[in-house]
Amino acid sequence: MYQKICANPNCNKQFATKKKVKKYCNRKCWQTSPQLAERMTSLNKSEAMRQFKRDHNPAACRQVQAKIRATKKRNGSLHMPPKNRGGNGEGAMTELTLALLLNSSTKIKWQRELPIPLAPHLPKGQKRAYTTSRGWPTCYKVDIANRQRKIAIEIDGGSHRGVRKIQDKKKDLALIQLGWKVLRVSKNDVINNPLKVLSRIKTWVGDTWNP
Repeated sequence: MYQKICANPNCNKQFATKKKVKKYCNRKCWQTSPQLAERMTSLNKSEAMRQFKRDHNPAACRQVQAKIRATKKRNGSLHMPPKNRGGNGEGAMTELTLALLLNSSTKIKWQRELPIPLAPHLPKGQKRAYTTSRGWPTCYKVDIANRQRKIAIEIDGGSHRGVRKIQDKKKDLALIQLGWKVLRVSKNDVINNPLKVLSRIKTWVGDTWNP
């Protein structure tokens, strides 16, 4: 048996129990304890916050939903299955298609989603300061590339316009400064006419196509 004092400050009665974790002498003391009231208030606040987020979710507005649909329709992702959208570390189907086509057509080894450090010549502590001063990230990731020959291929979809196009140009200039060759091809061309894209890449790469 354990000798304990009731945790309800309005009771403070000494009681004996077989349970080591028991804090209150009876159920009434537990129900009327300030600790329980405080916990319930906290839970109610959490539920109220969740309800507020549900009621004030912008995506629940029909005008916002229409705007989202219009944007997805414009960039070609409205009816695209989630598994084909790609993401960080997992390229889209267009990248996979072109990479397989390149690897089967040339002796050069092509990699997808290849990260390229932008300050490989500097010690670890100086890289971020160097790239930040130029408005660069610490590395850029390219869709398809060959690291040995410094050849990068980027696949541009419908979203690569406006601000995105300026960012792409900035990315290209940064890679060119590091000695990389950058070629941009259309996503629609990769889907509808991959052999044309392959021929263009072959012409652009030149003598290093089949070393």
